[in-house]
Amino acid sequence: MLQRLSEAFQVPVYCLFEGAPERRLDDPSSQENETGDEAMPRREVTNELLFETLKAIRHDISELKDDVREVKTRTGVLEAQYASLSNRVDRIDDRLARVEARFGAGDA
Repeated sequence: MLQRLSEAFQVPVYCLFEGAPERRLDDPSSQENETGDEAMPRREVTNELLFETLKAIRHDISELKDDVREVKTRTGVLEAQYASLSNRVDRIDDRLARVEARFGAGDA
């Protein structure tokens, strides 16, 4: 997603983070990138560009929501299977205790 924003605004990815060094358009020394080359031309930030970027972000968030729903569903299934196994182990433990009681009572 950051790559898309970087391409949309034609700035390096690191410029999208808070605390990134500012580049001033009126200062020629800030018009160079890390390699010393001229900076890439900047696109004018229009409402359409912002709208497209926000649509891409909303799409990505929607996909993440779908993924989280799937993970929650699968986790619920795993919890149900664990509860079923836990009940079965408890019943086996009870049966074993009864068998031990019988053999223990028969030895006395």
